[in-house]
Amino acid sequence: MLNCRTLLLLLGASMLTGLLFGPRAFADKTDDRITALQERYRCPIFAYLAAIHQTPTPLRLDNRFLIVTIDHRIDQRFYAQCAFDDLDRKMLCEVSSPFFNPDLQPYFTGTRLEQVQALGYLPRAQDNYFQWRDATTSNALYDIAGLLVKTVGYIFDMQPEEGLIFEAPLVTTKPTDGGCALLAKPH
Repeated sequence: MLNCRTLLLLLGASMLTGLLFGPRAFADKTDDRITALQERYRCPIFAYLAAIHQTPTPLRLDNRFLIVTIDHRIDQRFYAQCAFDDLDRKMLCEVSSPFFNPDLQPYFTGTRLEQVQALGYLPRAQDNYFQWRDATTSNALYDIAGLLVKTVGYIFDMQPEEGLIFEAPLVTTKPTDGGCALLAKPH
């Protein structure tokens, strides 16, 4: 039988262990989840961006965008999107937000809002969260693909078993790798 002092020491040690290792264990799970999502979706997203970029710029300037939406959720509010601008030199990236979808407010408060800002999104008054990104090189498009994965992963808690829906009006057939395999290799 444990005496009161031993029980208190065990309880204190257990709490200290939880404080020391608990947050890291959670971060490890999140990091593993985001890594799995990057491995599954970064190259397909890059392939869509590369296919849009390869379409001659003067054609359909209004359709030079990609929307990635988490599939199999109750509604289609969970998305991020980027559109080419300035003759494909820049991309305007946006995340679905409570400006247009008030039900998303819980995803844009506290530490989640800090994550939105850490990913580089800025609030635009009465509109949405956005950022401008360079789009002049394949490496820049690869970085944007990674941003889109992080956005749905961190902000909307996308899980590895969930799918993504790609909407890109200029891409009529599923694009090939687009050279992503070379960019994905560690340097």
